[in-house]
Amino acid sequence: MPRVEIPIEEKVRISLSRQTVLPDSSLRTRFGDVVRYCKFHEPSDTIGRDDVIGDEVKLGSITYVGGYQRIRSVNVTHDLKNDTLSLQFNHEFTWLGVSYNIPLSIVGDLWVDGGENNPDELFYRFAEIVRDRFVERVVVAIHRGKISEKDFFDDTSRLFSAKSDDEIGSIIDEINHVRDGLVDMLDFLDPPGEPRYIPANIDYIWMDVVKKVELLKAKIGN
Repeated sequence: MPRVEIPIEEKVRISLSRQTVLPDSSLRTRFGDVVRYCKFHEPSDTIGRDDVIGDEVKLGSITYVGGYQRIRSVNVTHDLKNDTLSLQFNHEFTWLGVSYNIPLSIVGDLWVDGGENNPDELFYRFAEIVRDRFVERVVVAIHRGKISEKDFFDDTSRLFSAKSDDEIGSIIDEINHVRDGLVDMLDFLDPPGEPRYIPANIDYIWMDVVKKVELLKAKIGN
């Protein structure tokens, strides 16, 4: 049977759909304020002068991880000049080109008057809206040569794939040392007691764990 070629847009959509939204995404921590900012133009404690750069207000980022894919992220800012939200799409460390502007109302309309308006639920709904826009921008970026299909769909580890078996073995040894140290710390910290007794040697164990982690960082590289 002839091989059926999957359209590039569908391949991108499948790739992005395999990933989950990182709970630690910086936009999530302030999304309740972001929604009120977009709908009511209310100032807040989490959106301040430090976030203003030129004609833009930095609101945060959404990060998509997992699914055996490279890390992808979207930087979200308020474009003061056009009074729109500006989305900057990134594949790992590669910016995919021109920013994509959407009306503030896309966020503001997530707010339902008289509703519960849970900020986390609103954030994840917005993250799915942005994911759809991400698909569009990736297709455009590939056609414009901002990123190749090979690079976008590359599902191998950037940090570990090029390392030799000996290097991987050394990394495994250090990971085991870190794991053993953390297990020892849990043994000392976990059991409740009145009064709680935490022996002095846990200090050395912790310092050793930190040293091993720094050694791991050096061996793995950036």
